[in-house]
Amino acid sequence: MRLKSVFSLFILSIMFFSATKAFADSTSGYAWSENTGWIDFSQVTVSSSVLSGYAYSPNIGWLSLNCDNTSSCGTTDYKVSNSSGTLSGYAWSENTGYVDFSQATINTSTGIFSGYAYSPNIGWISFNCANTSSCGTVDYKVTTAWRPPVTPAPSTSHSSGGGRIITQCNNGIDDDHDGKIDLADPDCKGSYLTASEGTIVITTLPTTLPTTVCTLNFTQTLKLTIPRMNNTNVKDLQICLNKKVQTLSPPLVTDGIFGPKSKQAVVTFQKNNTLTADGIVGPITRNKLNSK
Repeated sequence: MRLKSVFSLFILSIMFFSATKAFADSTSGYAWSENTGWIDFSQVTVSSSVLSGYAYSPNIGWLSLNCDNTSSCGTTDYKVSNSSGTLSGYAWSENTGYVDFSQATINTSTGIFSGYAYSPNIGWISFNCANTSSCGTVDYKVTTAWRPPVTPAPSTSHSSGGGRIITQCNNGIDDDHDGKIDLADPDCKGSYLTASEGTIVITTLPTTLPTTVCTLNFTQTLKLTIPRMNNTNVKDLQICLNKKVQTLSPPLVTDGIFGPKSKQAVVTFQKNNTLTADGIVGPITRNKLNSK
């Protein structure tokens, strides 16, 4: 009966929005709240620093993502910020008040939102059916065309073949596909050209490796929860994982919030060290992180 009601509400919502705006993919623009139903994000824009525009729900009205929408920043300064796919800050609705986006993320490869927003008045807003493993029955998600800007690898012209020399060991890429990046790659030798571009060029680079020693003194078990764990123990863990898991690209944001990316980094570390890959940092995983 509950599934039937959800499906009926979904169909009615699509009919309502279709009267005002055409959608290329009606399931990609909606978030879901148990208390307010579907929320349309198709009029929200994403940049590398902020979200702007409005989301809309028939039950709560317009949700403003940025005070610039109404030129009210001088009196009421709020916005949802974007830092490499990690969201933070607040949106505002006349009917529900502030909505916290700090537990939501954007996949920088696919543009798919995940996680939740939260309002004390309407509760949790889910951006992706994967949050509750419900995609088999009710498939929804919010997506964006935004992708973070790509910083090109250092390059120079090649005197003999006119090709491109990519500087290995400091370009943030696993150049030789062995799972290690930059100075953490023991067989990283220097600059090179791909076979199609010209002759291999070897240069001399520093051999000093960054330290990978961690000192995690906490005893708290860390794992993915709702609401997210947010403390200095998580921040220390994120710093440690950035040292220990050299395949993280980009590295974890050390914001002290244990989100999906932190869990995946823990799973990767556990797999690399033949531990139970459950994404939970208990005594065994913590002791392994502290070992050299």
